[in-house]
Amino acid sequence: MTVEQLAAIEAIKVLKARYFRFVDTKAWDDFETLFTPDATLVIAEARPEPFTPRALTDLLRAHYGRCVTVHHGHMPEITIDGPDRASGIWAMDDQRFFAADDPSAPFAAAIGAGHYHETYALTAGGWRIASLRLTRLRLDITSLPPPA
Repeated sequence: MTVEQLAAIEAIKVLKARYFRFVDTKAWDDFETLFTPDATLVIAEARPEPFTPRALTDLLRAHYGRCVTVHHGHMPEITIDGPDRASGIWAMDDQRFFAADDPSAPFAAAIGAGHYHETYALTAGGWRIASLRLTRLRLDITSLPPPA
C-alpha cells in the first residue's frame, strides 16, 4: 500500500467521522457537503427509493429536530479502487431518543446496529460519499406511551 493510499484511507475516515458528528450536532448545512452532488443514498427503513443528498438532509432536519441522536461507526474496511475512487463498509450503531412532548415523534426511542456500505469519490473539495446503503442487523424500538 502506498503513502497516497494510506492518506486517502485516513481522509475517508475523517469524512465518515464528520458524517456522524454532523447528524448528532444537527449541522445540516455541513452534512450536505459530505456527498457528491449526484450521490445515491439508500436507507430502506425510511423509504425504498434512493435519496439525493438534499432530500436526505431535509428528511433528517425535519425528523430529528428535537431528537437526541448518538451515532458511532466502527471497524472500517476501506479499499482504494483507483486514484479517485474508494469503497468501504462500516459497522455502526445508533441511538435515537425523541422528546416526550414532541407531537411528531414516531416512537420514544430506537437503538440499532448494522453496516454502512459506501463508495467514495475524490473531488476538488476532497473525498466525498458517492453512494451509501444502510443495512440493519437489529433495530429495537421503544413505543410511545399510550395517551393519558
